[in-house]
Amino acid sequence: MGTPPKAPKRKALARNSRVALTIDDNNFPYKVLLIRGTARLEPLTGIVPEYATAAERYFGPEQGKAWVTQMGNMISSMARIAITPDWVGLLDFQTRFSSALPLERATYLICAVCEATASHLPLRFTKTSVHT
Repeated sequence: MGTPPKAPKRKALARNSRVALTIDDNNFPYKVLLIRGTARLEPLTGIVPEYATAAERYFGPEQGKAWVTQMGNMISSMARIAITPDWVGLLDFQTRFSSALPLERATYLICAVCEATASHLPLRFTKTSVHT
C-alpha cells in the first residue's frame, strides 16, 4: 500500500502502528482475507510501485496510468505501508461457512445473496465442509 506525505493515516500510524486490514473479493463465492499486525512506513521518492499497479488494476491500464501521472504531478514522494502480520484469517464462503446458522438456512442465504441461477444449484454442504 502507499500513502501521500500529508495523509492523516501517517500521523495515526506514528502514534500506534497496530493495524487491521481486510481484503474482500466482491465475486461470489465471497472470500475475505483478514490481517492483524504492525505497520511500518517506508518513505520513497515518487509513486509507490504497488500503488501504481493497484491503480491500473482498478481503473484499467489507460486510466490507471493517467491517475498515477496526475498523482506524480501533485506529490514528489509517498510512503509504502508494509504490514507484518501477527494473525491472519480467511473467510471462504465456498468451502467454509459459519456454524452459527443451521445448514439448511445457510444454503438458502447463500443462494439469496448470489441471486442463484440454475448454474449455482444445487449447493451442497456437508458436515466436513462447515467450520466455525
